[in-house]
Amino acid sequence: MVNQVIQRAAMGWRPFLWLFLLQLGLHLPHLFKPASGNHVWRQCNSLALAKNFADESMDIRYPRIDKRYGSDGICGPSFVAYEYGLAVLYKVFGFHETLFRAWSFSLCLAVLLGWFVFLTRFFPKDYALLGAASLFGFPEFYFHSIGAIPDLLALAAAIWGLNAIDRNKWFLGVLLLTLASATKLYFLLAWVYIGAQCWNESRHRGQSLILGSISVVLAGAWYVWASHLNAIHGLWEFLNETRMADSLMQSLRLLGRDVFVQAPIWWLGPLMYLSAAVGLYYSAKRKNLLFLALTTAGLGLYFALQRQFEWHGYYTLLFVPLWSALSMKAWVERKLALPWVGVLVLVSIAWSISQMERNFYGEKRRVSTTLLDASTRDQREALSALKKVWLVGPDQTGCVSFYYTGAKGYPWYRPDESRELLGPFAHAQSGVFAKPVEGIVTDQPEEARRLARDLGWTLDSLGVVGEFVWFGLQVHSAE
Repeated sequence: MVNQVIQRAAMGWRPFLWLFLLQLGLHLPHLFKPASGNHVWRQCNSLALAKNFADESMDIRYPRIDKRYGSDGICGPSFVAYEYGLAVLYKVFGFHETLFRAWSFSLCLAVLLGWFVFLTRFFPKDYALLGAASLFGFPEFYFHSIGAIPDLLALAAAIWGLNAIDRNKWFLGVLLLTLASATKLYFLLAWVYIGAQCWNESRHRGQSLILGSISVVLAGAWYVWASHLNAIHGLWEFLNETRMADSLMQSLRLLGRDVFVQAPIWWLGPLMYLSAAVGLYYSAKRKNLLFLALTTAGLGLYFALQRQFEWHGYYTLLFVPLWSALSMKAWVERKLALPWVGVLVLVSIAWSISQMERNFYGEKRRVSTTLLDASTRDQREALSALKKVWLVGPDQTGCVSFYYTGAKGYPWYRPDESRELLGPFAHAQSGVFAKPVEGIVTDQPEEARRLARDLGWTLDSLGVVGEFVWFGLQVHSAE
């Protein structure tokens, strides 16, 4: 009975329907929430880039951030395909605080469908459908799959790029893989799969090498441009760098934490962790070049970015398809009946929900309830429009308060920040400090008044929304 239900669900167009309904059911409680919760700072950076495209210029070559000091805000992030796509939606439908959820929802659906299509190359369709659904069994994927992060677009492009190349549509495949790699450089890992597959099947070896090299060059060209933008505009918000451990001892400490805590609890969850480990064992036992090449390359990438993985769970989205494939291999090798695979997937999804549900809520994660109130967005932006250059904070993220108030200008990270550091912001200079601060946006008005007294500034209140106050600023003495 269960077998027949799953087999029918995997026929024809039905996988699209069932994966859509699964995603909708899992995420419906959060689809109309503004960006908040865990990693909200990263989401607000992407959302600010998208909104500034829509509000200031749709020239994709010149992304702009809110934390622009006294400059025009042009900076050099990784390729802004996700943000630009969202900006197009803003142009078409107008700005809505939660429109990014629909954009990410669509990209996630593309990931699920692409992964189902990919898995049918190696497994029966009914198992492939459960394999696609199992992506939600990885807690980090479940949480970030409707978040404002470019990794989703990169993952969708990479998977469909692999599908295109598997069907000998090389031009489309290279185009999609280049898009994925430019959006997130570490998605070049997909070329390891292509190389191993071509080597395994003794075909297209030279072609894959040449086209892979072209893809690397094209993706790398954006990063050269991004570094150029950072250098000439002086805004190094996006560094695009590797972050290896500082020492062998630190590397071992991080490895132990990731293997015994992060991976079994938050990255994969216990059942998927065990399944992937069993799948890796069978791959090694059968000397499967494809899985072993991907695992080796993945480990190399992990160590190159080891310190990033310590606090940036969304980096694991790159590895989710590999973990899913290893889990599928374990289930098939163990001849696990289809209903039991379904149970494993459902239990894993339940684990994801139990671990990640709290991460959707932002009240205690650097986002004030005032800022999450969409009804006051116009009022906040109107107050921020009174001045062109603001000092915004205290806000450790350097982006959340900027994005939600609509202000641009200088960051104020901590209440006790050095007056010697903040003082020069009020005096016109050159480069990134070309324009002086004209006002302060803060949710700690007493700290702002204390800062003003210390630096010889005079403040006058321009408006209040909740606990946030907009102060105009006059300078009477230079520090």
